[in-house]
Amino acid sequence: MRRRLKLAKLLWRGKGTRKVALGLVGLRLGSHLLLGLLGAAVSTALGHVLFALVMSAVTVALLAHVQRTALGALVAAGRATA
Repeated sequence: MRRRLKLAKLLWRGKGTRKVALGLVGLRLGSHLLLGLLGAAVSTALGHVLFALVMSAVTVALLAHVQRTALGALVAAGRATA
């Protein structure tokens, strides 16, 4: 269990994770701003649910990519085992 906790700490300290977090905040704010400027702001419950589903899918895809990349780098550096 301790090995997994160490690996989780290494992943959370990575630059990629922070970039994804900041990118997602920027994507959310930017998309709301763009939709507002276009006059198509999300105002219905269904619109909010669909927006949340899209943002969730983007989040999972980006974090899976960053985790795969980071684990590969850690294994190559000898800091983690496959």
